[in-house]
Amino acid sequence: MEDGKELVIMNDRLLKELKSLPDDILSAEVGINQDMLYKYSHVKVVDPVGQNAIRSDLTPGLPRLMPTIASEARAAINAHFPHDAESWVPVVVFPVVLDSVAQVSARLFVGAELCRDPRWLKCSQTAAIAAFATISAMKRFPAWLRPMAQYFVPEKVQLEKARAEAIRILREDSAHKVTKSSGEGKEDYLVTWIEKKNAAWAKDFVAQANLQLELSVAAIHTTTMALTHVLYDLATHPEYIEILRDEVKAALSKTGGVYNKDCIASMAKTDSFMKESQRLHPPALTTFKRRVMRDFTLSDGTHLPKGTSIEVDASARYHDLDSFEDPDQFDGMRFLRISEQTQQKSAHQYVASNQDYVFWGQGKHACPGRFFAANEIKTLLAMFILDYNVKLPPGVERPADIHIGTFVSDSKVL
Repeated sequence: MEDGKELVIMNDRLLKELKSLPDDILSAEVGINQDMLYKYSHVKVVDPVGQNAIRSDLTPGLPRLMPTIASEARAAINAHFPHDAESWVPVVVFPVVLDSVAQVSARLFVGAELCRDPRWLKCSQTAAIAAFATISAMKRFPAWLRPMAQYFVPEKVQLEKARAEAIRILREDSAHKVTKSSGEGKEDYLVTWIEKKNAAWAKDFVAQANLQLELSVAAIHTTTMALTHVLYDLATHPEYIEILRDEVKAALSKTGGVYNKDCIASMAKTDSFMKESQRLHPPALTTFKRRVMRDFTLSDGTHLPKGTSIEVDASARYHDLDSFEDPDQFDGMRFLRISEQTQQKSAHQYVASNQDYVFWGQGKHACPGRFFAANEIKTLLAMFILDYNVKLPPGVERPADIHIGTFVSDSKVL
């Protein structure tokens, strides 16, 4: 049950039919916002302003923005990862990766100054974690009790404090930039892209803060989990380190040491390793969250009444012998082989969103930021591989995933 309504988990074989249905039958916005308990969290993942900027500016601008991403990734690794060349150093992986991803993401979300501002980094990270904690805490209460319970949930208090701090920081940053850069060229990041099309939005700091916190939830948290799992898998399977390191070196040798579009695109083995990590450790067990807006019946006879929430199973296929050979075994080059055998490279890449790979969502509502996320992960991973070796502590196995509802989180540390 979701908010007093029925929740139906659908088989992924119905995806082709489901994703073709219009929004007045199946609504992604209502479904996702309901799942995120927007009424209480005020986190709207389906935000048209942000999604339009990502689709029209960020994704097509990635070739232009890659030097910026690479520069900030290098600065983030230098700032947050340990630097002890003489011995092995134990590292709590998640917070280090979180700091790095938050900094690189913020470079394209709020600009060069705030992306290294400790206040902003703390605020965005706190918001991302507090948002999921708020949603999880609120879902423990029955729907009828939530209007009252929200005032006694400490995670929600923490989230609202982060929101208020974000508004204050963004207002101060805007005033600082107005006095500092009159007549100078503007920076190239999300706020400036939106400002060109909607000057009023750029002066609405509540709207800005809400969008930035939503981006923290949608981008920073999920990207951090993905890269954390990749590092766990690299530590668990160190035989891949030299394979990936050689590929990164070869890619950089062809671009003069520059992390650009061609460099990132040529790292097919790295892409395969990332996708195999995602296959075994997905961000969630379900995808395609939708709310049924009016009664309808599927071609197989399944009747879904108005008000029903549906999700699609996103995990069973990846452990199915009919879909993958030895599906429970980690094989970092699995998707490289599949793409070579089928001669369909793009259909099996990390960012692929199709009937076979559903983690990014489907159809017109597939995650628009997945291309940026993939480039960010691949750049940070490539730099990490060149700088470090990694292994699990003696006698320690790969940390098990943590399941919170249908979400899959990272576990512990290296």
